[in-house]
Amino acid sequence: MGVRASLAAERQPVGWSAAKVVTFDKAGSELARELRHEPSVTLNVVQFVDLSDGRRVTTEACGDMALTVPRQYTVAELHGDLREFIFEDELREVDDELADEPRWEDMTAVLRDRGVPADEAALVALPFVIELDDDVAAALGR
Repeated sequence: MGVRASLAAERQPVGWSAAKVVTFDKAGSELARELRHEPSVTLNVVQFVDLSDGRRVTTEACGDMALTVPRQYTVAELHGDLREFIFEDELREVDDELADEPRWEDMTAVLRDRGVPADEAALVALPFVIELDDDVAAALGR
């Protein structure tokens, strides 16, 4: 299983993003609040599974997925965000309702439509591959 990232053509691929950063102490009291504006890159993200017969099955027909990251990201940081974008491990740790939701319903449905039985456990067992189009690394600041 893997993910391919390319510059988003239909969106402004390079722009600015804003994030509100709130810092809390261990007791949950707010320590600081700030709004950050950063130059960003918007990526088109496609999840895929390469089958043993050479076919690549993707979720492209299920709709667009986009991820916006700071332009000064390293490729290693982008890899971490892309993995989290697909697996949602950190998000599932803090959201009890989401933790019980199945992952990758679109991918398993597309695979079943092509005669490939797959569920979440089968997909988790696959190696995770990240592919970046050449223009992605060029758009990042490093």
